[in-house]
Amino acid sequence: MTADSYSHGELAENVSVSASAAENALAGFTSGSSTVRDDSTASRRGTASDASRPPPVTPITVPEVLVASTARGGKKLPAPNRQGTLGSVPLEALHPDQSKTVDGREANRFDTSISGPGILDEMTEEEKQEMRDLVERDNVENLFPWKYVLGFHPSGKGSPSMTNDSRVIKTYILENFYSDWWVNISLMLGTCFFAWVFAYMGLSWWSLGLVFTCAASVYSLEYRRFNRNIRDDLKRVTIDETISGKVETTQWLNSFLSKFWVIYMPVLSEQVKDKANPILAESAPGYGIEALSLEDFTMGSKAPAIRGIKSYTKKGKDVVEMDWSFAFTPNDVSDMTQVEIENKVNPRISLGVTLGKSIVSKTLSVLVENINVAGKIHVSLKFGKVFPNIRMVSVQLIEPPLIDFVLKPLGGDALGLDVMSFLPGLKSFVKRMIDSIAGPMLYAPNHLDIDVEEIMSATANDANGVVAITLSSASNLVGSTFITNTVDPYIVLKLDKPLPGSDTEVRTSIKDDIKNPIWNETKYILVNSLDQKLTMSCFDFNDVRTDQLIGTVEFDLSTLYQSPAIENTSSDLRVGSKRNGSLNYSIHFFPALESKKSIEERKQKEKEKMRKNEEKNEENKEDGEKKSEEEYMDDDENEAELPEDECDSGILKFTLEKIKNLPVASAFSNSLSPSVELYLDSKLIKKYRTLKRINEPAWNESIEFLVFSKANSKMTLIVYNVRSNGKNELCRYTVNVDDFLNMLDAGQDTLSASPSGNIGIMAAWKPVKLTGAYIGKSSSLDPLGCLRIDVGQGQVMSTLSGIGDIDPYFTVSINKHIRYKSRHYSDTMDPKFNTTVYLPIVSENQVLSIAMADYQSVGADRRIGSITMPLSKIIEMDKKSSEYSCTSKFAGDKKKFNLRNKNGDTKEDYLELGFSFIPTKKVFSPDELEKVKEMEKELKEKKEKFEKEQEELKKEMQVTPADYHIVEINDPFEELESKISKKDRMSLDEFMNHNSGVLTMHILKGYLSSASTYLNVLVDSVPYPQFVTPIYNGSTPIAETNNIFVRDLKNSKLLFRVTRKRVPKRREDVVAEYYVSTLSLLKSGYSKPTKIQFNGNTLDLRFMYNPTIYKLPSSEGVLDTGIITMNLIGGNDLMPADRNGKSDPFVYIYVDGAKVYKSQIIKKTLDPVWNENVDIPVISKSRSQIRIKVLDWDRAGANDYLGEIALNLHSITQNKKQSWEEPLNTQGTLRFDTIFVPQYIKPDVECLEKSKMNNAPMKAIGSGANAVTGTAGAVVGVAAGGVKAGSKLFKHIGGGRLRRSSDRGERPDGEPTFNNPFSRRRSRGGSVESSAAVTDTRTENQSIDEEVNNNDTESTENRRLGNPLKALRRSLSHSSGSPGDVEGGSEDVRTKGFAIPNIIPHHNQTAGDATSHVSAVPSSSSTQSYKGRISVLAATNVGKYVQVVVSVVQKGTSTPVLKTQTKKASKDGTAYYQAETAPFAASSNATLEFTAIESRKLAKDKKIGSAKISLSNPHLHGGEKAAVDIAPGRIIFQIDHDAS
Repeated sequence: MTADSYSHGELAENVSVSASAAENALAGFTSGSSTVRDDSTASRRGTASDASRPPPVTPITVPEVLVASTARGGKKLPAPNRQGTLGSVPLEALHPDQSKTVDGREANRFDTSISGPGILDEMTEEEKQEMRDLVERDNVENLFPWKYVLGFHPSGKGSPSMTNDSRVIKTYILENFYSDWWVNISLMLGTCFFAWVFAYMGLSWWSLGLVFTCAASVYSLEYRRFNRNIRDDLKRVTIDETISGKVETTQWLNSFLSKFWVIYMPVLSEQVKDKANPILAESAPGYGIEALSLEDFTMGSKAPAIRGIKSYTKKGKDVVEMDWSFAFTPNDVSDMTQVEIENKVNPRISLGVTLGKSIVSKTLSVLVENINVAGKIHVSLKFGKVFPNIRMVSVQLIEPPLIDFVLKPLGGDALGLDVMSFLPGLKSFVKRMIDSIAGPMLYAPNHLDIDVEEIMSATANDANGVVAITLSSASNLVGSTFITNTVDPYIVLKLDKPLPGSDTEVRTSIKDDIKNPIWNETKYILVNSLDQKLTMSCFDFNDVRTDQLIGTVEFDLSTLYQSPAIENTSSDLRVGSKRNGSLNYSIHFFPALESKKSIEERKQKEKEKMRKNEEKNEENKEDGEKKSEEEYMDDDENEAELPEDECDSGILKFTLEKIKNLPVASAFSNSLSPSVELYLDSKLIKKYRTLKRINEPAWNESIEFLVFSKANSKMTLIVYNVRSNGKNELCRYTVNVDDFLNMLDAGQDTLSASPSGNIGIMAAWKPVKLTGAYIGKSSSLDPLGCLRIDVGQGQVMSTLSGIGDIDPYFTVSINKHIRYKSRHYSDTMDPKFNTTVYLPIVSENQVLSIAMADYQSVGADRRIGSITMPLSKIIEMDKKSSEYSCTSKFAGDKKKFNLRNKNGDTKEDYLELGFSFIPTKKVFSPDELEKVKEMEKELKEKKEKFEKEQEELKKEMQVTPADYHIVEINDPFEELESKISKKDRMSLDEFMNHNSGVLTMHILKGYLSSASTYLNVLVDSVPYPQFVTPIYNGSTPIAETNNIFVRDLKNSKLLFRVTRKRVPKRREDVVAEYYVSTLSLLKSGYSKPTKIQFNGNTLDLRFMYNPTIYKLPSSEGVLDTGIITMNLIGGNDLMPADRNGKSDPFVYIYVDGAKVYKSQIIKKTLDPVWNENVDIPVISKSRSQIRIKVLDWDRAGANDYLGEIALNLHSITQNKKQSWEEPLNTQGTLRFDTIFVPQYIKPDVECLEKSKMNNAPMKAIGSGANAVTGTAGAVVGVAAGGVKAGSKLFKHIGGGRLRRSSDRGERPDGEPTFNNPFSRRRSRGGSVESSAAVTDTRTENQSIDEEVNNNDTESTENRRLGNPLKALRRSLSHSSGSPGDVEGGSEDVRTKGFAIPNIIPHHNQTAGDATSHVSAVPSSSSTQSYKGRISVLAATNVGKYVQVVVSVVQKGTSTPVLKTQTKKASKDGTAYYQAETAPFAASSNATLEFTAIESRKLAKDKKIGSAKISLSNPHLHGGEKAAVDIAPGRIIFQIDHDAS
């Protein structure tokens, strides 16, 4: 629109209403057009403004002065549509006379009338969006999908927009239409055409012959070309199949070597002599030999030859293997010309040996001639991604090479004698010596591996650490004496050897007019060596003149080798010898650590070397001291857990290789000039050079930079097309650094940019552990929401390596960091997990991994399989609502997911998984709200200024309209408004209305009471930590940021646990705990940091909360979990099970298949009355199951099944007493009362790891807790290298059947077997042996046993203390005993009733109703000496004739203290010893070694096995019986401590 069209009459002539007019009018509510003066100044101003902004996405044109509806008397507009409207101008205003003949306006959804001239009616956002959708639907470009038809533009102008499709189309056209068909058809048409022309001209038949001759010549050429192309194509396609069986000739290579050898051989000879003579001069052995020298060294005139190369092309991807046949035979003249024979020079090596000194000396020559070497060598090349693109070279000699030479030690050429032929056996001896040296390295199957990547990385000039320089201040600076000069200082940091690609100088800010400036700035510089100097120069900034140097300080970085931290140092700033002030600074060095990937690769290489050494020494291995290959496979494949998380900060080496498939539609002549910019957290890191006129650019440039937090930092790559008039963006890619590294670990080396483009990259991560104030303050990423994973049933169908029961559990990991670990389910192949896991998600690029493994108490857990997938496959964003939800593939009910092994192969094992996503709101934090208020103030000022300028321009335009015109501009406030509105604003009180959300916890500073400890943070009743901080070294404060999903904010609890282990497995690993309300912490730490202190631990915390968009159901909150207090009253009319028509009933209570309580035994009744109270922990009422089973206790044999009931948890109401009388499934009823108290149960350490707790859902509270958790087996010593507390290997030493790994499945009564009494592993030598350890085998029913057996002749107490052997014999030989764990007639009874007291007491924790709870665990006792007496009582299932030897091992010396008599085992396999006792004295760090020997009369005694037990635990000396496992059986012993 020009200034000439401002009259109303003329406006109507220029109005053109279309579908886009409505869009432009609608956009006017958010953006306007600007009136610009049409002079040179205004034009320059507009151009600069446009150039500083990116081009508009959608042009917006709204005239603010003139309105189309005010036009009168102009030309007629186009006919209206069916609805009677034309754009945004009502038909009544333009053509009142025609409005009566059109359809009514009822069909219109919008009132298009306006209030008056120049006034636009206001519309809501919903109405605007609806109008946009309607306009877009009727857009011409959308009526027909032009962009999907050959990729053409709807307008018919420009290049195809779909680059990939256009290339495919072009290739298709060329191959199918402009190929041999085109040539053949053109030949025929040409022949016919020229024949017709000659006939038309009246030429004779000879002319037709000429035409045919020419056509035949062209066709012959075309046919030969066609045959050549077909032959080449077939050869290229079949080369992989044919090359493997052929030996390729290398005549071309030998020809090159023969010509090159003539030039290179003299140079090589001189180089060898120059390097060898100085070494030989210093190596004279003496004893009459004065000197050694290399007099002559020549390899002859005949070059080495490659006789043939055989290639193997089917060895796999990125691997090439070849057999080279080589020969160096100078004496073979069969392939030489006569001239070459006449001029031939033989190889000759002459070593001069000088005998005697000075005048009385003689130099003798030792000659080596006629050297001949030939053989076959196997070369294997493994390609890599780093230049020179060869990762590994393996070389081996297929067979011993042919080596022949002539040795003349004395006499030289004239009188020299070939001793190799003269002395018999010397040649074969030398050959054997060569074979013995080269064989272990080169002869097959051995091979020499050359790691090219490692060699290249060792020589690479990469960063190996970070130097942090804190520039505090400067004082007494002396500036220039120039008139009116002021001192405006700044500091420049410079290294002698800066890293390639990094900034050569680092500068601080400029301080204005001050001689004692204070900076307090920290600069980070990457270094590759500390053997250099750091120069700190202070300059005086000048506006016009060159900046003047005030002074410099040189610091030798090599001093950081001894002391990596230089604190608060002051040095003089000098120019020459003149002092111009002083500089105060601190310097710290943080070395780069080895990454987990490098550690794993190094360990893999070490294992490979160890395996080779064991293969060589396999004949000499002794009694299982070395691991077999199968055990190594177990170690490699069965590792289920990841090592400790590495540092969050580190050095990232980023290499940009090349980019393909860039969009070329916007480029002129389809040629691009791309350039790339790399950003880290919106900071420009590197700008790659511009490559001219290339559509697939390749840079291969690297840059190293420091990342403070890979979890919270974002990296952005932007690709531009640089033109003469500026640059436009082609594509970009943004990713979280942690997700980026995980993609690389998964093998993805190409990034898919938006909208198109494949970016080839390489990267390497080196962790750097920053400490103290140098820890990066990267802001945490806003959570997208929470991924809810329902884990149902698992199935283990494959066979695992090794032996032993399968005790499965599962782990859930995000980016290889374990976020949840379930308890293990003993002895089952189809575990029913029925667990819900909540994972806060911050990026759809994160990688989810769910693994199932088999728990092993000794050694590494066995890996069953895993499922790994990026979250982008599980969740997707709705473009309209910008909310994430589960994809249709994963949403809905649980589905079966097959597991994969380590190689990615699918297995038969599976897990049932269900996914759902809970999105969260993005909310401004208190700090961000302050910035938002400042931006709102700035926006208001800019709008007022803009409106004022527009009003002035409008007034000027009315005066001189020819100097002005209306132009389209972008909304100048769009960027600022988007920042203000990108998140919601919520106060702390508003958070209370959203009971679920993601809690972001910032540990600003944390000090723990003990060094070498960790801080675990747990939420609600989840037993696995939400996150674990790095190990605390005693001085550096902890700083960590993590997200926690809170299901019920008002009732949620946080548990801060300080532990000695990263994830504790025993109660003894816990140092202190702090249990506190989540809501109270959020209130105190939301607007400002809050501090908590407990047991000497101090934490400064800050919190942020992102509520969920949707409200969670009550089943997800605290109302679904809690404690059921049950009063077990009694039973009526139970089924009789004994001969007397009565029963001895007792009750088991199970929660999710785990036994949590056992009642007393009521003798001889069918109407028992218990009146017992028990607290039953329930993790989830909606998912848990409670079964109450009634059994009849029998003194002899197994217990009888009387019936059971399943308690309906959905019928239980909260905080209300309910009475029940439920019928059993057999006969009779049970009466009990229940009260359900909703609360989160405090997670206990032993929930996951204790052997008796491995099936309990949670540590119970009250009397039920004692029934469940008080029976966990405890190990006081470690034998066979690693049995720890809670080991499941020794669960049934006091009761129950000793089942082998084959005893698996369900009991006859339908109850699954949970406990694993014996889990034996294959020893290193390949034999089967059981690990030995002292165990606590007191059953949970010991009190019941004593009550039941108190009518015997001897009481349990007398049997235990008065005559231990007699009591032991009775308990081992008789079948009577307490019910123990045997029920339902399912188990064979062995060693019933034998109970060994607790060695390590159990620590109970009770969660009260207080806001917080603090607890601490005492440390172990100090080292001391012991005197006592050891007694060997029995040996069960060890052998037929058994002798036991007990020795004390201390300081590497073993001293026997007891050697029993040889005893014969009874029918039940038990050998009893009488009065087999001996005193001993030892220190607390000594060990007892038990050795079992099987005596033989006609043969040598056989050692069955041995076990070592530490004496460091004082609980071992309480006079209690204990047991150790040796081979298939056990040894029972007792230690009495001498208090004197």
